Amino acid sequence: MLELTHLEMTPKERLAAYACGEEVDRIPTTLSAGETGCLEMLGIPICDYYFSSDVMVEIESYLADHTGADNLGMGLGLRTLAEALGAKMAYPCESVSYVDEPGLASLDEVEGRDIVDIHKDGRFPIVVEAFKRLADKYGEVRNLGSGLAGPLTTATNLYGTERFLKATRKDPEGAHRLLRYTTECVIACCKDFHDLFGFGFSLSEPIASKDLLSKKQFDEFFVPYLRECVERMSAFQGGVPLHICGHT
Repeated sequence: MLELTHLEMTPKERLAAYACGEEVDRIPTTLSAGETGCLEMLGIPICDYYFSSDVMVEIESYLADHTGADNLGMGLGLRTLAEALGAKMAYPCESVSYVDEPGLASLDEVEGRDIVDIHKDGRFPIVVEAFKRLADKYGEVRNLGSGLAGPLTTATNLYGTERFLKATRKDPEGAHRLLRYTTECVIACCKDFHDLFGFGFSLSEPIASKDLLSKKQFDEFFVPYLRECVERMSAFQGGVPLHICGHT
């Protein structure tokens, strides 16, 4: 990394001071490599990233050591939680993963399902291992962080977007039952990571865009569950950033 100026603060100190409105040695910079960064920056196939804590750590270390970015950590993306809950994924080598087969054939299957366990379900153990190694390597000077899909987007990944949107009209009780389940799983996932590493999560909800939902659907099937996530997550991590793609 070419250092143009002498930096007096660590990334952790810089972000903390900036958040309090205090003077910093430079404006904090955050970068995200995510799934595609391994191919673009290091020539590593994207499909390798998903199943290797070594590659995850290599990408984040590259950002830390060669770009000077102040942030650090792997986002869980839109599908990691859904996969852990039973969705079948496809993993192209030069593109991001996608849901190949939803995890639920019927909304009746929601009853009695276990809440996600990040220590054993899906690819979560790989991600947990990567965060452990990053915390050991950089934890003294850098803040870790992550993000994942919220309850609505996770629900559509589990049941299929078109089928779920139809269910909001034809089987609203079943749609709410699934959203109740995904809400509990989102919160449990974030709480378990926070207990292990002390960092907070942002939420992404592309399905909440008004390109897909009517105002009535938005108010009934999105807002209550988002509000619950924010209230319960704020109790252990503070504020909860939200991103919604499209027109919102």
